[in-house]
Amino acid sequence: GNILFDTKDKGYRIKDYTILRDKKTILFELLDNKDQKLMNFDLTKSKVNWITDLGQVSGLFKKLIGNSFINHGPIFTKNNNLIVGVKDEIYALNFTNGEIIWQYNTKKKIKALVYSDNNNSLYVGIKKSNKLK
Repeated sequence: GNILFDTKDKGYRIKDYTILRDKKTILFELLDNKDQKLMNFDLTKSKVNWITDLGQVSGLFKKLIGNSFINHGPIFTKNNNLIVGVKDEIYALNFTNGEIIWQYNTKKKIKALVYSDNNNSLYVGIKKSNKLK
């Protein structure tokens, strides 16, 4: 078959992936040296929709050995935004174009990330904290 996307062209390494059947897409977690990137690959059109930068990998061990760098998610909001938790960072992305709508640093590792459609709220549990934000 034809090569639809070659990670070697950009120097990316695939860390992990998530198939989203209902969205007809695959989310690939990529590494570009120390940069973590999220790629949306459209299965219907067989092309890359977008690639978004999600910060840098911390720790050589995690870069070489670990699988997924996404610790929580993907979570979809009722506005079709995509939420992912990466260590102590939360990213909300426009699922159509990959643009980061907002991000939040919790300063400690995220233990729980729950989205509620009822009030369009995101609840965050932080490691070694008795608070739910």
